[in-house]
Amino acid sequence: MKPHIILWDGQCGLCRRSIEWVMKSDKKRLFLEYPYQRAPSPPMTESLMKECEEAVHVVSEDGRIYRGGSAALFILDQLGCARLAKLFSCPLLLPITEAGYRFVARHRGIFSRIFSAGCKGDECSVNHSKP
Repeated sequence: MKPHIILWDGQCGLCRRSIEWVMKSDKKRLFLEYPYQRAPSPPMTESLMKECEEAVHVVSEDGRIYRGGSAALFILDQLGCARLAKLFSCPLLLPITEAGYRFVARHRGIFSRIFSAGCKGDECSVNHSKP
């Protein structure tokens, strides 16, 4: 089985901390991870690069692409948190999940400091205000 690929923002301390947790939790080695700025092609394309500026992406082993909150839920599901992922994927909660993801992404510098992920220099200064 091919691994799923996580494409994340290598300039974000919160993203880095999150990826460290995912990879530590990935006992079955289901994922490969790349900062999108240095991801190989494939899977990286010019259009995917633009998309990755706005949100984390997962390219599943079967080629499906998950973005933002849906990507986070896919990762949780694969790591054994299927009930939690299924709950937040239901039609009633998925819009809230996505809105929560966008909120954190827009304010990731603050969340980085709260969760001690830390940002240095220009890290976390990328504007994620687009919905």
